[in-house]
Amino acid sequence: DLGLEMEGTGMCGGLFSKLAKTYKHHLDKTTVFPRLRWVFFSLSLAVYLADVYVQQGFFIVTYALGIYLLNLLIGFLSPQVDPEAVG
Repeated sequence: DLGLEMEGTGMCGGLFSKLAKTYKHHLDKTTVFPRLRWVFFSLSLAVYLADVYVQQGFFIVTYALGIYLLNLLIGFLSPQVDPEAVG
């Protein structure tokens, strides 16, 4: 669930729903290529960081992006169930 579906059946809601389904379809097709996804992520990050270095800007955005990526990493490494609460 992407959380992208909108309530209502209006034209905008239908378009948004179709875009969400298309995005999900393409995302599901790339699941079988983890190495390629990591390479793409690494290259994208390197290009972004080089752009920030050359332009000497976007430091606040970069800081927020770093916090977001750290939050995703912590969420990935943390257990979903607290072992002390279960047993």
